[in-house]
Amino acid sequence: MKSFVSLIFLLTCLSSLGQSIKPTYYADVNGYIIEKRVFLEKSSVDKPINERYFSVTFKNDTCHIKKLVKRKNYGRLTDSKLKELLSNINADTKGSNEKLITISYHPGRDGCNNGNMDYNGIRNNIYNIRLIKRALKKYNHKTYWVHKYDASLDFHRAKGIDWQLDANQMIEKLFFKHSYPCNSFVVINTKNGNYISLLGESGADSVIDIVKELGSRTAH
Repeated sequence: MKSFVSLIFLLTCLSSLGQSIKPTYYADVNGYIIEKRVFLEKSSVDKPINERYFSVTFKNDTCHIKKLVKRKNYGRLTDSKLKELLSNINADTKGSNEKLITISYHPGRDGCNNGNMDYNGIRNNIYNIRLIKRALKKYNHKTYWVHKYDASLDFHRAKGIDWQLDANQMIEKLFFKHSYPCNSFVVINTKNGNYISLLGESGADSVIDIVKELGSRTAH
């Protein structure tokens, strides 16, 4: 699918050769060109989270293409991929009873997070560990904190958070393929591989809501 989408982008941009000003095209989640009006409607921040899309921009020498990316995503990992992921984040797969885990992902410094990586005192901050633990006390849940490599940030100095580097960019490649502002997270059922990811700036309440949602779903 990725190569097919890239081909659509290439052919579209080639049609723009010779224009003095780089045109901007708009694409749906599959890479098909759509009207700007439809694009803006789908990417509106006024939509509920289940219907909301991000705008991700791709640039080259001949044109710009803005593509829709769904903010909230449902999926399922294969048994082998789940095992590899749990090993990658050093999860206790033998003695632990953790059924649900959250991987909170820091993409490195950007204009949204300004490099922040710990709790700033605001109740709904994504790094409010106490709030998340208290709200999910009855769930077999644990949060793992993973960051993308960024030489400008010292994650070891974060207060109360045990950050670990995304080794081989596994988490990024699985769930967070583009640059999403501030932070992103994914909640995973370690027993069956089901997951729900939320891309981009989120708070503690979003983590709590999605852990509860995934916890209420039956295995299938």
